[in-house]
Amino acid sequence: MGSRGKIRGQDVTCIAFLVRRTRVDGETYRWREYLLYVDGGGYLWLLEEDEKWQLIRPIAPGDVQVFGSVRAYQGKTYTFLQSNTAEVESVIGEMYWKVEVGEKVKATEWKCGKLRLSEERTEDEVVISHSVEITRNELREAFAGTKFRGFLSRKEYEFPDAWFVVVPALLVIWFGIAFGACVVHADETVYEGKLEIPTSGPVYGDDHIVVGDKTCSDWRASGETIPAGCQPGDPPDRAIFTPVFEVSRDKKNLHIRFEAPQLDNSWVGADVALIDDERGDVYEEVVDLEYYHGVEDGEYWSEGTRAKSLWFWRVPRGRYLVRVEPAWEAGKPEPELRLRVESDTPRWAYAFGTLIALVVILGLGMVIEMKWQTREGGT
Repeated sequence: MGSRGKIRGQDVTCIAFLVRRTRVDGETYRWREYLLYVDGGGYLWLLEEDEKWQLIRPIAPGDVQVFGSVRAYQGKTYTFLQSNTAEVESVIGEMYWKVEVGEKVKATEWKCGKLRLSEERTEDEVVISHSVEITRNELREAFAGTKFRGFLSRKEYEFPDAWFVVVPALLVIWFGIAFGACVVHADETVYEGKLEIPTSGPVYGDDHIVVGDKTCSDWRASGETIPAGCQPGDPPDRAIFTPVFEVSRDKKNLHIRFEAPQLDNSWVGADVALIDDERGDVYEEVVDLEYYHGVEDGEYWSEGTRAKSLWFWRVPRGRYLVRVEPAWEAGKPEPELRLRVESDTPRWAYAFGTLIALVVILGLGMVIEMKWQTREGGT
């Protein structure tokens, strides 16, 4: 109360303050209004609700054109926003009309973007006003001689101009580095083919005979004591070896894609070994595939995958082959297996991971900058 300032070129003095409320669906909503006297004559209002501010200027009802539920003012069209009953809850200061606690008006609003038209109607009077948004920083500057309390004492966050240069520049640099790093990879396919499961080795006529909870084939593969009713012996050797292939790039990644394209409501597993044919080094991994689908309550569902990738890092150049030892669900036919080996393959996930890290760093910088700008302090 009594504070003087200058808002958008007009010298003003705050001469009154009131709180209004309305009830919607049983909930009470409040907002605060400040009456400003303009030097030389006239009035403005400042309205604050949920820390959002509007600068309100009374206008002549004849300046607004009515088209049903639509209003037009100064060449702009305003559509209906809301209508409710506003009640004065408290008032302090000197108003230009008699105001009492409990006084009610019918308040209606129309909108055009961030602009608002409002109408307050009583039995005796209709008041039309036009409002625009005003920022907290502009209010602080307008009333620079006033010591604020609460959230007005904190400066509203504004993006520094440097951010609009630094952020695009960093993104361009990231894109150039990430794209360049991926493009320079050779991405060379050194082997691709269908894996033929060998049939050599012991063959038993009771492979599919069930004894207890397993087939005879499973008993022989389990390493447990083979029960009566199954022939003793070892399961056939199903290890598959690819032809030897050449890896020409040194200390690069090697990507192996293992696929069972016809896998259907079943599973396939394999022990996979990358073997250095010259030095004898062995790099081993395990891969498991499963794919199931069906219809439940009229809805189609599926889960699992028919292909997976294995990655080997910093593989020396040389001659290599891959050994695959597959296993699959008992009672199912031999699965179709395919293998593709690629050398020096780009991983876009790393590029996007770098982008995420960059966004996090920028976000932390913005939070720190925001806290610095909005820290407590009197004007």
